Amino acid sequence: MAPKLIDRVKELSKSSHDAAKQLEVTVSDLEKIHFGGGSSVPKGPMAKLGRGFQTFKVNVYDKDKELFDKLKSGQSPKYMVIACSDSRVDPAIILGLKVGDAFVVRNIANLVPAWEPKCGNPSVASALEYAVKHLHVEHIVVVGHRKCGGIEALVVTEEDKGTQLFSATLSRNGWRSLNRRALLPRPLWAKRVWTSNASFVRRSP
Repeated sequence: MAPKLIDRVKELSKSSHDAAKQLEVTVSDLEKIHFGGGSSVPKGPMAKLGRGFQTFKVNVYDKDKELFDKLKSGQSPKYMVIACSDSRVDPAIILGLKVGDAFVVRNIANLVPAWEPKCGNPSVASALEYAVKHLHVEHIVVVGHRKCGGIEALVVTEEDKGTQLFSATLSRNGWRSLNRRALLPRPLWAKRVWTSNASFVRRSP
């Protein structure tokens, strides 16, 4: 029954533009019922993730089996992307990346801490080494964005702001301590960059 139904749908979609359009509307309505619109479907934040995965499976995975069969054996991305953890700047979305296109590292303010002989901050360094030596990426892209809270914490002093955006512990021993080279001495252009709402994408071949 299923193969006959699929063949019939294909025939109808080819018969006319109106028929194809109506089929798209019908399929969309069925997906809403099955993945998130029906009264029996669980609701809530976690249920949204489940529906999102099902939508990905139907609209992406099932439609490009060749790509995903290839990715089963390994990855060979052309890009390494270092981006901010900010929820508003997902690099896969804003750069139009597909699954397998990029090896991605995200952290607060898209930072690459200075390399240290004792490897005190190995997360980004190890990712860079793996991307370059083992994945052989062709491009390393650092993506910044406007109104980044991490950058503000670096370039705005207590006198400027009155309070720190990070706890005292993080400021002394953790995140801010990684970036002391950027903080001392404070570059004259830092505040101008922040207040101008400038955004940058830096790329190295």
